[in-house]
Amino acid sequence: MGAPNVDSAIRSALLWNFVTLAFAQIVLATIFLLLATRLDPATFGLFALAAVITDVFYTLGISSSVDALVQRQDFSRRTLSSVTWVAAGICVIATLAFFGVAMTYASAMRTPEIAGILEVLTLTTLMLPFAIGPTAVMRQRLD
Repeated sequence: MGAPNVDSAIRSALLWNFVTLAFAQIVLATIFLLLATRLDPATFGLFALAAVITDVFYTLGISSSVDALVQRQDFSRRTLSSVTWVAAGICVIATLAFFGVAMTYASAMRTPEIAGILEVLTLTTLMLPFAIGPTAVMRQRLD
């Protein structure tokens, strides 16, 4: 068998990347619209202010971790396990930090209700470590 066709692999990767991003945007838009229609504007605004913090952390965390792992080109079980555990430790620390600054952030926004919402939303950052390895492997394989 010959070497895999690079053009075909790139086209397939672009297609799957587009489909994945489109699906993610559709899901996020659906959740956004559901929340916007079911919550009153004030509550939705509070949720959005709290979500900004966790979304930025999640986006930066996953993109930087996946890029570093793909660049290293070491996808052994040991490396993926180590990355997951290190990321889990960082996420636990970040979650505790978010809990610690929730009241300060709420005071800065002049809306004390944000603190409780932020404390609950920060728990979602604990899922980040479990997405890094599979995402890096898929990106490396152009899947």
